[in-house]
Amino acid sequence: MRVTAVGEGTALSGIMRLVAAAQASASRAQALADRAAAVLFYVALAAGAITLASGGRPGTPRAP
Repeated sequence: MRVTAVGEGTALSGIMRLVAAAQASASRAQALADRAAAVLFYVALAAGAITLASGGRPGTPRAP
């Protein structure tokens, strides 16, 4: 068996560096998705609070 590279010079080391770099940087699409998820969370929370405050389930008739 002949060793041609060790340590930082191996293919496995290069793959590990690429994976670490990809995990460390978030893409613009991921940042946009994170912002959209944050906004939608608060919209859903507000809708639930309004539904609860208006008397329960939507579409349920209220007594006069």
